[in-house]
Amino acid sequence: MAVATGPARESAISVQHVEARAGAYADSVTLMQVTARAQAVDGVQAALVAMATDLNLGLLAGLGLAAPPGTGQNDMLVARSAGPAAPGLAWR
Repeated sequence: MAVATGPARESAISVQHVEARAGAYADSVTLMQVTARAQAVDGVQAALVAMATDLNLGLLAGLGLAAPPGTGQNDMLVARSAGPAAPGLAWR
């Protein structure tokens, strides 16, 4: 699973969001494409959309983010770190 990260942007406000969507599934290629599209949004510093496997939980930790308690490998992770310049970014 690819993790997309962009150049750090100076900002007074940073928004971090991580959720686990229980029972949601998509294949890894689709999730990598979604991750890349999320990263392309102006103001996004890092994004990861992936199944919560041990490998991907490690990638999430590498972004400085943690999965919600009780997250299991059959859950889909949706995570981002963004500054205030990402007003059009919707995750739901």
